[in-house]
Amino acid sequence: MKKLIALTPLTLHQTRKVSRIQASVARTPVAAAMLTAVAVILHPRSARAQTDVGNTATGTGDVSGYYLVVDQFTTTVPLTAIQIRTYGTVSSGSGNVKVAIYNDNSSTPGTLLFAEVSASVTASTWSTITIPNTDLPAGKYWLAFNLNLNSANVNFITTSAGVSGAVRRFQPWAFGTAFPTSPASTSWTNAAVGVEDCIYFVATVPTTTVVSSSANPSTYGQSVTFTGTVQTNGVTAGAATGTMQFRTNGVDFGSAVTLSSGSAHSAAVSNLAAGTYTVTAIYSGSSSYTTSTGTLSDGQTVNTATVTISSGITANSKLYDTTTGATINSNNVVLSGVRSGDTAGVKLSTNGYTASFATAAVGTNKAVTVSGLSLTGSAAGNYALTQPTGLTANITPADTPLSNIIAVTKAGSTRAVTFEGMPNYVYTVQRTTALAGTSTVWTVVGTSTVNTNGTGTFTDPSPPSGQAFYRTSWP
Repeated sequence: MKKLIALTPLTLHQTRKVSRIQASVARTPVAAAMLTAVAVILHPRSARAQTDVGNTATGTGDVSGYYLVVDQFTTTVPLTAIQIRTYGTVSSGSGNVKVAIYNDNSSTPGTLLFAEVSASVTASTWSTITIPNTDLPAGKYWLAFNLNLNSANVNFITTSAGVSGAVRRFQPWAFGTAFPTSPASTSWTNAAVGVEDCIYFVATVPTTTVVSSSANPSTYGQSVTFTGTVQTNGVTAGAATGTMQFRTNGVDFGSAVTLSSGSAHSAAVSNLAAGTYTVTAIYSGSSSYTTSTGTLSDGQTVNTATVTISSGITANSKLYDTTTGATINSNNVVLSGVRSGDTAGVKLSTNGYTASFATAAVGTNKAVTVSGLSLTGSAAGNYALTQPTGLTANITPADTPLSNIIAVTKAGSTRAVTFEGMPNYVYTVQRTTALAGTSTVWTVVGTSTVNTNGTGTFTDPSPPSGQAFYRTSWP
């Protein structure tokens, strides 16, 4: 429904007859004193559109032509005037009228807001005149009209008398002469008190749309709903009707949603990739409210989801080598926190990782710190990997030569012992896994003949998995 906005005009002549007018405002009581031949002022307590306010019955008093007549009216909320409607009673026929709106200057007409609009109006019915859409902040204004009357009985705008608070002024004005842009305050004559014309304007209420998010920032995979709320003058327009279209980065997000109590909620979305999105809500408008578009302040931020390594990664033990460097085994890694649809697109990458023991000293269950592990795959950008913690490994003593032992080296699953001795002599090779001074228990593992250069070699085919110490004896 179009909005009928309140006017309080007066006429030049006394009315022949006073009509009883009934004005109704949706859900808003109207005092008896406000029931007039034109319209009433609606004073909404919330941002409710002004609807069904104006003449539902008309007076029959005469308004003469060749006068510029102005009627004062007040708006209590910002509006956009889009039409002016007039009513006149004659036996038949039609005539011409020009209409415009002035702002207020100390309770007199101030500046013309748009060039007057000329229209042909029909007798004994309401005539609708389309005017330029004119934004009117809350305040006082003057509705101006000028009639082209060909005879005394032509009456294209009628009047009613006894209207409380009506303010009406006039000055002689030839029909066809452009309305003054800023008329002098002294050029007007006050009309009879309490006389009001059958004329009003139709307006829509300008709106703004406010967008909010159920979770901002959100995490990838988290369900988010957007809300668009229509407001007028900073208050929710609970009576607003129409639809709301949501968009992310300029692309429609679902279908338009019907408003309820001035708001609309988008469908829940959980598949927005990590990043920042521009979220807009476009209100369609209605016959009572203008369209508007709102944008979510600072956009919707979607953070990466956290992924952890739940199992399948271990730190490797090593022989003492004076450094803290460590290595890991990640052949059977299981990632936790990846959405079911992304498992094929999120894998662990060990490229560029580093691992280190807390110290280089020999010890068991030593803490190993890992960094630089990352994720790879088509969906990896939506996730952030938490580096593993709690890894431990051992640093065991290096194989140490004793007495004439030159070196002990690993050779696959065996160990090669190189020692010094008398050429062509046969030496006994012994082994132990722990040095305990005189209490050390040595086991004979084989013999070796020293070559002519004084070097002997022996290969231990079954060395222990941990540390081992070797010595030779002769005879």
